[in-house]
Amino acid sequence: MYMYYILVFLGLACERIFEQRHGVRTPYDRPACSRIYDSIGTLVLCVASLVLLFTLRLALLDQAAHDPGIPQSHPLPAILAAADSPVLWSEPYRERISITLAFVAIASSIALYMLHRSLVARGIKPVDTVIIVSACGIIAIEALLAPALAADDPYLYAAYGELGLHAYATHSLSVPCPDLQAACEQRVMPSLYGPLYLSYLHILLKNGGSIASRIELLRLSNAAWLIVSFLILYRLGVTFPTLALAALNPTLWGEYVGDAHNDIIPAALIMAAALIARRRPPLALLLSIAASLIKLPFILIGTLSFLSLSGRRRLGWTAATLILSIVASLLWGGRAYIDSLRSYSQVNTLHIEQSFIAVVAIVLLALAFISRNIRLFGAYALPAFGGSLAHSWYVCWALPYLIWDRPKLTTFLIFLPMTSFILETPFQIPHLPIVLVCATTAFLLALLLRERRPVRGVIR
Repeated sequence: MYMYYILVFLGLACERIFEQRHGVRTPYDRPACSRIYDSIGTLVLCVASLVLLFTLRLALLDQAAHDPGIPQSHPLPAILAAADSPVLWSEPYRERISITLAFVAIASSIALYMLHRSLVARGIKPVDTVIIVSACGIIAIEALLAPALAADDPYLYAAYGELGLHAYATHSLSVPCPDLQAACEQRVMPSLYGPLYLSYLHILLKNGGSIASRIELLRLSNAAWLIVSFLILYRLGVTFPTLALAALNPTLWGEYVGDAHNDIIPAALIMAAALIARRRPPLALLLSIAASLIKLPFILIGTLSFLSLSGRRRLGWTAATLILSIVASLLWGGRAYIDSLRSYSQVNTLHIEQSFIAVVAIVLLALAFISRNIRLFGAYALPAFGGSLAHSWYVCWALPYLIWDRPKLTTFLIFLPMTSFILETPFQIPHLPIVLVCATTAFLLALLLRERRPVRGVIR
């Protein structure tokens, strides 16, 4: 995992040198002069995004069908999940699919970059809005109907929906099964999610039927949360070109609708708190507490909710959020919640590099709280709060951080398919991180050498 952070650091160093040389904060907001950027170009780029996400889901289906994780004596689940096991990383079929996913990630980032340049260059036309909203709807349908998952977490959500707050324990749990599918019969770990999320699952999935129907319920609810996040970004004043990057981003739809991860819910709650904090601080306080009751690391990220307030008010409301979040977690989750967290920490030890990045993330959060100083590395470091591994579905933790610096939000969304792929543990390509680090280092050295040479026509 440390290779990911090295690569991010080198990439940000390259961007910093580029910005200093060209005198702009980011190269993505510069208008393009080419006439190829028109409504037809926007349509082509949107279609490309649709095809790339469809290709991604087909690749996942092929991989999940080959993974030997489901006993042959049981019927296959209607929605397959690719197994995440190091013993499978070197399998030839998995390597081929991983290379396909790497291509999809790179192509998606290029398409997003070109789409943003197109919208900035031409200005926003009504036809562009229609095209992008339509493409967003089709991507939503693709994610909702995806026959495969990149992780088996939705199986756990289905089980926790049956158990509710009884999913807390100090040992693995036997899960009541709504049907005879093998994925439901496995013993699962005690839940690490907050009591609010377990209650939410219990209400949503208690009478949800089979595993497949429960996953579809999760996908539908998460799609609603993702759309709410887009609306919050709009109300926060995010420009339409940047909003289009979020609406057509395959990572956001793939992770939080296709794979039904729950991280988009607390992220949306904190962004909503930031939106209303100036006018209704008590309601913002409740939203921030709710985020921490869904996933514990959002206790720290919730400190970003009150950055719009003045010094003393910001400190007071943030301190109240931290204290009340801890109290609410202890009172609602009780001793069983603490035992589950302790049980997990004993099995999954935190690596040294992950601990270091987590400390860096805390320092950068403190800088943001004190002076609203937002750094891109802070956005990439926040997933270190997730424990022993920084998973790809932790990427949306950066959204409540980056809403305070819109150019950095644009950069983050463009590169999101690529950076999230590097975090995907089931799809490791041997030596790929080392190759990327070497290539980025070479590019950084080239920029440094070029920076030292005098540029004709420029007075130094």
